Amino acid sequence: MFLGWFSLSAQDGYWKLLPSQSAKSVAENNDGKKNTRYFSLDEGMFTKTIHANTQKSIEVSYPLEDGSMGLFQLRETPVFHEELARKYPSIKSYTGISADGTARLRLSFSHRGVQGMCVDLQTRRMSFLQKLRGSENTYLAYQRDEEALRNDSFVCNTMPMA
Repeated sequence: MFLGWFSLSAQDGYWKLLPSQSAKSVAENNDGKKNTRYFSLDEGMFTKTIHANTQKSIEVSYPLEDGSMGLFQLRETPVFHEELARKYPSIKSYTGISADGTARLRLSFSHRGVQGMCVDLQTRRMSFLQKLRGSENTYLAYQRDEEALRNDSFVCNTMPMA
């Protein structure tokens, strides 16, 4: 039990919640996003956690839009054809389930950082995680504002083929 706690506390070290005011200075437009929180990621530590583990599943901490950390069991879920996977070995995708079984996670990790989508299985609410454009290691965790998306007028500018 002690070793499990030690392992878990070490994993929490790669994500840090940032104060809103300092993160907003780096942030871009947040239209259509609510419950936003900013995090910094130690990508080196996160990479070691994911790649050092040779087991079939990996236990990782994942930031949520409410500022908390969720604990997830991840499995690598390859989406590339074998040739592409060999050509781009640093691009990986994962699926996971929260430790309490109430949420599912899709996560991708590459040289461009981490991207994730988490679905609460009870409420069907979706939250997202993305790296802020132009930042070294700042991430935005947010819940999509469905009402703002409904009110947004979509215009398709694709030209029909003759």
